[in-house]
Amino acid sequence: CNPLDKIIQMINALDDNKVVADFGCGVAELSRRVKQKRVYSFDLVAANERVTACDIAHVPLDDESVDIVVFCLSLMGTNYAEFIQEACRVLKPGGKVIIAEVSSRFEDSNPTGAKPKSSKSMNDPALSHPSKTQRQFIQA
Repeated sequence: CNPLDKIIQMINALDDNKVVADFGCGVAELSRRVKQKRVYSFDLVAANERVTACDIAHVPLDDESVDIVVFCLSLMGTNYAEFIQEACRVLKPGGKVIIAEVSSRFEDSNPTGAKPKSSKSMNDPALSHPSKTQRQFIQA
C-alpha cells in the first residue's frame, strides 16, 4: 500500500476548508488528489507549477497558518528535527502533523541532537501504525 494513498484518504475525510502543507512533496501529487482548497506544496526543486522550491526547514508560511502538515517519505535529511520544528511553527493550535516514513530511518539516535517541539515522541506507540510487510509507519 502506498502511504500517500492512506494520507490522502485521511485528509479527504476532513473538512475541505482545512489548510494543508506538504513538506517534501515531490511532484505535489497530494495537492491534486485532496479536496481541500488550500494546499501548499514544498520541495527542494519545483518539479511543476504546484511546487514551491525551498528548504523545508524554512518554508514561506506564517506562524500558525496551517491545519495539517504532511511528511510523506520526506524526512531524509540529517536535520529532520528542524523539519519537524518548522512544521510545529506553521501549525495552528489543535492542528495535526501526519508522518509516513520508513522505520529504519529512525532506528539510530537523533543525529542532530535537536529535540522537536512536539508533545509526542516519534516513537510513541499511540501514534504509530506500522506496516508489517514494508516496515513503514504513519503517525497522525
